[in-house]
Amino acid sequence: MSQSQATPTEPPTKNAAEPTTPPALPIEPMTATLQPQPAGYHDLKSALPVADAEFLASQLESNATVAQAQAAWMAEQNRRLESVRKEAEEAKTADEAAAKKPGVNTLGNGGTLQAAEGTGDPIARFDELVATKVAAGKPKARAISDVIAEYPELHEEYLAAYNAEHKK
Repeated sequence: MSQSQATPTEPPTKNAAEPTTPPALPIEPMTATLQPQPAGYHDLKSALPVADAEFLASQLESNATVAQAQAAWMAEQNRRLESVRKEAEEAKTADEAAAKKPGVNTLGNGGTLQAAEGTGDPIARFDELVATKVAAGKPKARAISDVIAEYPELHEEYLAAYNAEHKK
């Protein structure tokens, strides 16, 4: 036999200049490993350190990736910020509306008798203040409570005068 012919038991000789091709790998298993995987609790906690537990649970439930969870957290923060801004604006509007109402602010606790001027009779002054509050739309029990809180000295005088009148 000549050297150029290969024997049936020997493989054919290859030229060293010919390129060799690697064996083909299946494509599906490789693409499956390249797909984004749902993030676990620790992944989400490290990627979103200030996110609350309720938000993290919602992301775990929806099988979100870290990137999806980060985008959702930014959207949630924007929603929460807008809600707080809206509440602050509503409070400011309510304060401005209250400031525009006609009238005088109440004195609150520690009011003086000068605000309850009238006759020298403490019972008549007290009853007049209660009647004014009832005329403004308050229930009588609430009006009495408010007058007591706003004019504690008048209330003491009222009690002393009432007890003196009704003493047997």
